[in-house]
Amino acid sequence: MHGLTEKQRLLLDYIEKYLEVHGFSPSYREIQKEFAFASIASVSKHIATLTRKGYLRFEKGIARSLTLEKEQSSSAFLPIV
Repeated sequence: MHGLTEKQRLLLDYIEKYLEVHGFSPSYREIQKEFAFASIASVSKHIATLTRKGYLRFEKGIARSLTLEKEQSSSAFLPIV
């Protein structure tokens, strides 16, 4: 996960594990509680950053629609010979 801060990496790992266990993404309130963010706006800001960086995707106006962009998070670098 190149180019992420420690908090962004932790948030992304949390969302990935939550998706695996529950089959749907955590709510912004659940994320806020897990990371002790001061407000929902803080969660929104982090989600927007991860979306902009290509690690997450969501559908606006649909609850619990966060999904991982697998291509970005599991990309591998191959040497060119």
